[in-house]
Amino acid sequence: MPPSTSFEFPLKVKRGTKFAAFIDWFQMAHQSTNPETGRKRKGNVKAFLLEEMEALLSSGKASANLLEVAAEFKKASVLTPELQAAKAKLSESEFANLVALMEKAGV
Repeated sequence: MPPSTSFEFPLKVKRGTKFAAFIDWFQMAHQSTNPETGRKRKGNVKAFLLEEMEALLSSGKASANLLEVAAEFKKASVLTPELQAAKAKLSESEFANLVALMEKAGV
Protein backbone atom coordinates (compact mmCIF):
# COMPACT_ATOMS: atom_id res chain seq x y z
CA MET A 1 0.00 0.00 0.00
CA PRO A 2 1.55 3.39 -0.96
CA PRO A 3 2.24 5.84 1.83
CA SER A 4 -0.50 8.33 2.56
CA THR A 5 0.05 11.66 0.91
CA SER A 6 -1.71 14.96 1.32
CA PHE A 7 -2.10 18.09 -0.70
CA GLU A 8 -2.75 21.68 0.14
CA PHE A 9 -6.23 23.08 -0.39
CA PRO A 10 -6.18 26.85 0.15
CA LEU A 11 -9.48 28.38 1.11
CA LYS A 12 -10.28 32.08 1.45
CA VAL A 13 -13.04 33.04 3.86
CA LYS A 14 -14.65 36.46 3.78
CA ARG A 15 -14.64 38.37 7.05
CA GLY A 16 -18.08 39.21 8.33
CA THR A 17 -19.57 35.86 7.31
CA LYS A 18 -21.04 33.30 9.69
CA PHE A 19 -18.28 30.85 8.68
CA ALA A 20 -15.55 33.37 9.59
CA ALA A 21 -17.28 33.99 12.92
CA PHE A 22 -17.39 30.23 13.54
CA ILE A 23 -13.66 29.90 12.85
CA ASP A 24 -12.80 32.73 15.25
CA TRP A 25 -15.15 31.35 17.89
CA PHE A 26 -13.87 27.77 17.59
CA GLN A 27 -10.24 28.86 17.98
CA MET A 28 -11.07 30.69 21.22
CA ALA A 29 -13.64 28.25 22.64
CA HIS A 30 -11.46 25.17 22.08
CA GLN A 31 -8.08 26.57 23.03
CA SER A 32 -5.74 24.52 25.19
CA THR A 33 -2.95 25.39 27.59
CA ASN A 34 0.36 23.57 27.83
CA PRO A 35 0.60 22.68 31.55
CA GLU A 36 4.40 22.86 31.53
CA THR A 37 4.86 26.23 29.83
CA GLY A 38 1.45 27.84 30.28
CA ARG A 39 1.41 28.65 26.56
CA LYS A 40 -2.08 28.82 25.09
CA ARG A 41 -2.86 27.30 21.69
CA LYS A 42 -5.88 28.13 19.61
CA GLY A 43 -8.35 25.37 18.88
CA ASN A 44 -7.44 23.48 15.71
CA VAL A 45 -10.42 24.41 13.56
CA LYS A 46 -8.86 22.95 10.39
CA ALA A 47 -8.51 19.51 11.93
CA PHE A 48 -12.04 19.70 13.31
CA LEU A 49 -13.55 20.69 9.96
CA LEU A 50 -11.62 18.04 8.01
CA GLU A 51 -12.58 15.31 10.48
CA GLU A 52 -16.24 16.32 10.44
CA MET A 53 -16.37 16.57 6.62
CA GLU A 54 -14.83 13.08 6.35
CA ALA A 55 -17.45 11.72 8.77
CA LEU A 56 -20.26 13.49 6.90
CA LEU A 57 -19.12 12.22 3.49
CA SER A 58 -18.59 8.67 4.80
CA SER A 59 -21.88 8.31 6.65
CA GLY A 60 -24.12 10.81 4.89
CA LYS A 61 -25.06 12.27 8.27
CA ALA A 62 -23.71 15.03 10.47
CA SER A 63 -22.00 13.58 13.54
CA ALA A 64 -23.32 14.20 17.03
CA ASN A 65 -20.10 16.12 17.73
CA LEU A 66 -20.67 18.48 14.79
CA LEU A 67 -24.26 19.12 15.86
CA GLU A 68 -23.15 19.75 19.44
CA VAL A 69 -20.43 22.20 18.37
CA ALA A 70 -22.87 23.98 16.04
CA ALA A 71 -25.40 24.35 18.86
CA GLU A 72 -22.65 25.63 21.16
CA PHE A 73 -21.65 28.19 18.51
CA LYS A 74 -25.23 29.31 18.02
CA LYS A 75 -25.67 29.73 21.77
CA ALA A 76 -22.41 31.67 22.04
CA SER A 77 -23.38 33.90 19.11
CA VAL A 78 -25.94 35.68 21.26
CA LEU A 79 -23.15 36.81 23.61
CA THR A 80 -21.36 40.10 23.02
CA PRO A 81 -17.73 39.80 21.85
CA GLU A 82 -16.61 40.87 25.34
CA LEU A 83 -18.62 38.11 26.99
CA GLN A 84 -17.40 35.56 24.43
CA ALA A 85 -13.80 36.50 25.32
CA ALA A 86 -14.60 36.28 29.05
CA LYS A 87 -16.19 32.85 28.59
CA ALA A 88 -13.08 31.62 26.76
CA LYS A 89 -10.74 32.89 29.49
CA LEU A 90 -12.72 31.99 32.63
CA SER A 91 -13.64 28.63 34.08
CA GLU A 92 -17.29 27.59 33.86
CA SER A 93 -17.94 28.51 37.49
CA GLU A 94 -16.17 31.87 37.16
CA PHE A 95 -18.21 32.68 34.04
CA ALA A 96 -21.43 31.64 35.81
CA ASN A 97 -20.50 33.99 38.68
CA LEU A 98 -19.86 36.80 36.19
CA VAL A 99 -23.27 36.27 34.57
CA ALA A 100 -24.96 36.18 38.00
CA LEU A 101 -23.24 39.44 39.01
CA MET A 102 -24.22 41.08 35.74
CA GLU A 103 -27.84 40.01 36.21
CA LYS A 104 -27.76 41.33 39.77
CA ALA A 105 -26.39 44.66 38.53
CA GLY A 106 -29.06 44.78 35.83
CA VAL A 107 -26.55 44.81 32.97
